[in-house]
Amino acid sequence: DPDVAENPAELVVYGGIGRAARDWDCYDAILRSLKDLNDDETLLVMGTAAPDVAGEAVSRFMPDVALVDMRMSGALDTARSLRSAHSRLVVVALGVAEADTVLLPCAQAGIAGFVTPGATSAEVGKAVHSAVRGELVCTPRFAGLLLSSIGALAGAPSQADPDALTP
Repeated sequence: DPDVAENPAELVVYGGIGRAARDWDCYDAILRSLKDLNDDETLLVMGTAAPDVAGEAVSRFMPDVALVDMRMSGALDTARSLRSAHSRLVVVALGVAEADTVLLPCAQAGIAGFVTPGATSAEVGKAVHSAVRGELVCTPRFAGLLLSSIGALAGAPSQADPDALTP
């Protein structure tokens, strides 16, 4: 609404850097996604939220999926809190760096899908739909990091011994 937006031409909808979308291409992708929703689907977009605020919104609107921007302060706590209070909720983490120090805590928090920074809206959609089906779409690097982390937790050596491999 141009009457209340701070700078509608740049998609700034309120003070600071709050934006309706990253850019016009993203805005168009959001509109396409809304048009493609089935009658029994709802898209709830919520800004920055502390765990208790996010939990209240999830309790009220009962979404199937929550997207959590992992670059936000307290995002991991929010994801963990949501999963703890809503066991059927599928949480997909946005902006996840390809590092084992980030990936493993996300997995331990019950996050079902991961999207790297700079992912396209199509990649986000694919990650969400896959997570709902209980599948994980990730880069080969993510897969390797996740397997290495699980191996480390199990006490397995972090690198395979090439001499131990059989032809």
